[in-house]
Amino acid sequence: MRQLERARPTIAYTPEDGRSFFAELAPDFTLIPQQGDDLGARLANSFAQCFAAGYTSVLAIDSDTPTLPRAFLQQAVDLIALPQTHVVVGPTEDGGYYLIGLRTLHREFFDNMAWSTAAVVPETKRRAEAMGLKITWLPAWFDIDTAEDLQRLRAMLLQTSAAEPRHTQQFFLEYR
Repeated sequence: MRQLERARPTIAYTPEDGRSFFAELAPDFTLIPQQGDDLGARLANSFAQCFAAGYTSVLAIDSDTPTLPRAFLQQAVDLIALPQTHVVVGPTEDGGYYLIGLRTLHREFFDNMAWSTAAVVPETKRRAEAMGLKITWLPAWFDIDTAEDLQRLRAMLLQTSAAEPRHTQQFFLEYR
């Protein structure tokens, strides 16, 4: 995140009393508490806080895609900055998304969504079309939701000498 151009990294953290942990972990990031009873409410409220703080475009990125290429994130930053871009979505292979970007808060994307199902991306697309918004798509990637996904990640990281994600790779090297 720190290497992205034209981005101001922010962590939407939980639990509310966890601020000091994240402040120590990422002292150069803006911190906002997650608020809401479910993922949709937390996402909508995080977007609302960012827009209220003066951001003109906001990207929400998941925390379970440790091998997500930085180029995908930079592409999202570049795309959401364009006035003609309404929504940017980075789909996951399982039907969800690893990233959603908006230039304006549209709570409709987050209300009554069947989170953690293969219906998320199709429903997001349907809602965008109903609002007359065009989605700009990023390449698909995989996230870590199951034991099989974790094994895939482990195999990938143990077969490469790449430095990213270095902490996750180090974990797998230490706990073979």
